[in-house]
Amino acid sequence: MRLRHVMAIGAIGLTALTGCGSESTPDRETARKSVPASAANIPTTKPSGPFIGAWHAKLSSQQAIEAGDVRLAGTFRLDLRTDGTYTTFNEFDGPSKGHYAMGSDQRLVFRQDRGCDVFTGGSGSVGVYHWTMSDAGLKLTNLVPETGGCTGRTQQLVFPLWQSH
Repeated sequence: MRLRHVMAIGAIGLTALTGCGSESTPDRETARKSVPASAANIPTTKPSGPFIGAWHAKLSSQQAIEAGDVRLAGTFRLDLRTDGTYTTFNEFDGPSKGHYAMGSDQRLVFRQDRGCDVFTGGSGSVGVYHWTMSDAGLKLTNLVPETGGCTGRTQQLVFPLWQSH
């Protein structure tokens, strides 16, 4: 992932992504209000659902600028497996892997990402995301900011609209 000073800059963008903004919808607001304050305490189960599989995306320079970080323009990959492991890749950060589980109300809880855990001294970071599927693809929305400040994982997961391989 990125150096600590880049993480601080990314945190500003994360605040904009997860704050109360114009992108709020009633469903998103309901999901946000019902998320426990501690992401680590959310009950989870083994993943199952339409989100499992190999996903890809590509962000143009303009899309990356609009998302908040032009350096993320390029190719993205996300593999969500039934065993609760995942791998990610983008051209800026490179590959990473970790674990995820299913929460209630279309939530996925991501943790133990080797790229994120570097910044937490090995104590781990946890992030909670809402998933939706449409004809356009899989969309992930951050509900609870990463406990370890791992803005790289948040950007990796929420910027693209994921297309099935």
